[in-house]
Amino acid sequence: MRFIIAPAKKMAADPDTLAPAGLPAFLDRAGRLKDWICSLTYAEQKTAFTLKHLDILQDGLFRLSNATVSTARAFISMLVEIIIEYGIPTKEPLYGLCDDIPRYVYACALNKKCAVCGKKAEIHHCEGSTVGMGRNRKTMIHLGLELMPLCREHHRECHDNGQTAFNNKYHLIGIPADEKICKKAGLKYAD
Repeated sequence: MRFIIAPAKKMAADPDTLAPAGLPAFLDRAGRLKDWICSLTYAEQKTAFTLKHLDILQDGLFRLSNATVSTARAFISMLVEIIIEYGIPTKEPLYGLCDDIPRYVYACALNKKCAVCGKKAEIHHCEGSTVGMGRNRKTMIHLGLELMPLCREHHRECHDNGQTAFNNKYHLIGIPADEKICKKAGLKYAD
């Protein structure tokens, strides 16, 4: 019997690593979340961190020293979703903290929070998905329409200034309504 020992093929490294320059902002955001977590009881912590939030760890735990940018972005998005879901107060608007704006707007819609300020939201129908002028909000199907959760103040601002100007000012976009959002918002989604 013969054994051949050969060097393993060189694995492709992920060049998309988190630059040290990005660490201070990440650590500051994580520090604020840590302070909130420490203020919770053990039972509240256990409830807050169910496995539904840990989908980014499917490849195992990671360290900041070797995390890819995509892993760090997914982790920040997860932290933002937790902040939205549990109503953790923040010093700055959350849309400025994450890169995945559709995921952020979706989390706001599911939790009925304004995508701009975090207050209680109502559903804004974006341009092309508007109601009225023959479209009755109680009878029309909302599934697939572009929506954005906004408080009364920001909803008014969006209508006064126009959708494009509003989106440019706050760097937000509408998201298509799915069945889950329609159920949460009490919108019709099927005949």
